Amino acid sequence: MRRVLTQFDAWRRQSSPLVLATVCGTAGSTYSKTGQRVLFEPESGHHAGLVSGGCLETDLAAHASDVLRDQQARLVQYDLRDPDQELFGLATGCRGMLEILLQPLLPSLGYEPFARIGAWQMEGRSGTCAVVIESTDPEVPPGATLLYAEGCSFAHGLSGPASRALDSALGLQDDGARRKRVALPGNRHCIVQVTAIRPLPRLLVIGSGLDAVPLVNLARELGFLVTVADHREAQLNDGRFAAADQRQCSPPGQLPTNEPFDAVVVMTHHLPSDRAWLAALSGSRCRYLGLLGPAARRSELLASLGERGSQLATRIHGPAGLPIGSDSPESIALSILAEIQWVLSPRPIEAREPHVAQA
Repeated sequence: MRRVLTQFDAWRRQSSPLVLATVCGTAGSTYSKTGQRVLFEPESGHHAGLVSGGCLETDLAAHASDVLRDQQARLVQYDLRDPDQELFGLATGCRGMLEILLQPLLPSLGYEPFARIGAWQMEGRSGTCAVVIESTDPEVPPGATLLYAEGCSFAHGLSGPASRALDSALGLQDDGARRKRVALPGNRHCIVQVTAIRPLPRLLVIGSGLDAVPLVNLARELGFLVTVADHREAQLNDGRFAAADQRQCSPPGQLPTNEPFDAVVVMTHHLPSDRAWLAALSGSRCRYLGLLGPAARRSELLASLGERGSQLATRIHGPAGLPIGSDSPESIALSILAEIQWVLSPRPIEAREPHVAQA
């Protein structure tokens, strides 16, 4: 999603009219799931993001041109579940069904509703997007959108009365994905697809050694907002961490206070420094906490922290990373980010025990 937002900023600076494609329903085997968002720039034919492995995007781009011309949202369905049908000659072999809503994003309307969605994701806000995909009420047209996040809401494509009526009928404050039929005044109704707005994941890398460089670079490539913290200013600012969004030079244990982190990896390779950082992180609410180094080192550190170490023992991942036979800084970075992805994933994953305290 970060790459989509980066491209969105570039197109917005050029005042290019765009089309937002949102996956609103799936069945069977599909490349993307409900809530996936992709941007199309019909004038150039380019797009940012994928809803398939590249199989459907060309056809979607043609629909996007029509949506931009008519300035009306459109729901498109691709049903590839019948093995005897090769829809539009695509022959993707995915054997799934996708419903995709296309919405025009116009400079004159501030590129809403996507501008607000993207801003919330960059700000770290979780929320809910409720978008109309079918309607019998002209006051509540397809593409009309209500956004909710942390006690605030935003309406796009709706008049005041229509917005209040839809808001009252939905009463949505959760981030679940679902579809709902909403009764409207005058014996009318609409179908609303609800999807989650999830913030970009935030990673704190503690340590500025050479092995932190591939971790930061790969995390940035995967869409994380990355902060690197260390007390060695020269190493932080020698150019190796240009991919980091923020670099903080501070004494060991002084955590950044400007934002929460979803994942933290402690990798200073210095026992006193690691001890200070772990003590500071004992009260952290981050969902993933990883520690580099062997299990014996981990046990020594936790024992030296007393009660704080006991608080950390059940949640720390150490040695950090999945056991994939890593033997280089790059493959270690891969194993750590794979484990972080597994922990942070909002979707059901095959159950297994966390990778902790392995000998």
